[in-house]
Amino acid sequence: MKLTISKITDQLLSTEKILWHKKPEPKNQNPEPRSKYIPILIGAILMIISIALLIPSFLSQKLTTTDTLYAIILFSGLILMIVGLVNTRTGSKNVEYLITNKRVLIYPSPYSRGVRIINLWEVNGDIEMKYNETSDTGDIYIPSPHWYRFGIVVQTRMIINDKPIIDPDIKGIKDPYKVYNILIEAIQTGKRTHWK
Repeated sequence: MKLTISKITDQLLSTEKILWHKKPEPKNQNPEPRSKYIPILIGAILMIISIALLIPSFLSQKLTTTDTLYAIILFSGLILMIVGLVNTRTGSKNVEYLITNKRVLIYPSPYSRGVRIINLWEVNGDIEMKYNETSDTGDIYIPSPHWYRFGIVVQTRMIINDKPIIDPDIKGIKDPYKVYNILIEAIQTGKRTHWK
């Protein structure tokens, strides 16, 4: 199914101006970040440990209240693995990105149905751009409340050393420096004009 910009432009406000529109580079997609595999790894470890602890009880056919805790850990591990597998399957092959003077729109969003919207007036930190020399593409991270809205279940978010591990908002694009500058300029202009 070929995606068109019309799916995104249906979401535009009357005061919005399109500044940039692109799809990720299909041949030069950055590999999945390692953070996407953390839930799978943690889930597998939890399942192995809980199964190892449950085996003696099943063999002796005497279940204890502690075994209930092990069963809960087993199911938690299974859920983490399923979430991790779902997240690794949601790639950015068919994604379209659109930056306007007020928002970033992503269609289709791997984390929600339809268009995911990031309001530029909600940006609450420094936008980061990571460049991959091998593929000549880059990823952009836009810190805003959407990072914390979805939680671990949807966006493989876990805290390590008080820092969230987060997937890039704009992923695998050519000319990431240009896109980064467009975002910075849009935010500066928006602040100057009070987002009118």
